[in-house]
Amino acid sequence: MDIDKIFLDHLMETYSRLTNIRRYNTEFCNNPENVATHSFFVAYTTMFLCDHYKEVFKEVFSVDTEKALRIALLHDVEESISGDLIPMLKKIDPEVEKAIAKINYEIVDRIIFPSDSYKKYVGWWSDSRGDGIESGIVCAADVICSLMFTHIEYRLGNYRMSVVYGRNLEALKSIDASFSGVFSDLVDLFSILQEEH
Repeated sequence: MDIDKIFLDHLMETYSRLTNIRRYNTEFCNNPENVATHSFFVAYTTMFLCDHYKEVFKEVFSVDTEKALRIALLHDVEESISGDLIPMLKKIDPEVEKAIAKINYEIVDRIIFPSDSYKKYVGWWSDSRGDGIESGIVCAADVICSLMFTHIEYRLGNYRMSVVYGRNLEALKSIDASFSGVFSDLVDLFSILQEEH
């Protein structure tokens, strides 16, 4: 891939958009978070989870840390065009969820990474919706970052975030169930934190 003006324009546009798109845009937040900050912390958390699960489950499965980090960095890149859609909208109906997934793929494939030299990035973005262990780790990291954000907001007096925290904890339990209890230690840890609410 050549480093050229098109590539630089792509970086600047993505940076500009992701740093200006607010997460939890229908909720009051003491310290609003943007998608770029969230994506960084998902990748940061993914790095630690990969190291942890490589050691703990080395006899059961292998973890490709580089792949997981690439998935983490790209997992919300479509939001540079779509914005951060609230979960209730995404999950309102299975047909709506399918339509949003299709639109998001088209955004990533045709708008964000349209040239053939970028198709590998589309693949890594698609992997964030997959069922491999790296995808599971990124999904867990994504929810963990939301749990940490909502817990900090709660501690700052934003008690409405307790409800959002509960929904995120249920999402982590669901991810854990999908991966046969691999993430049960995380579920236990964040369940203990919920007792403060």
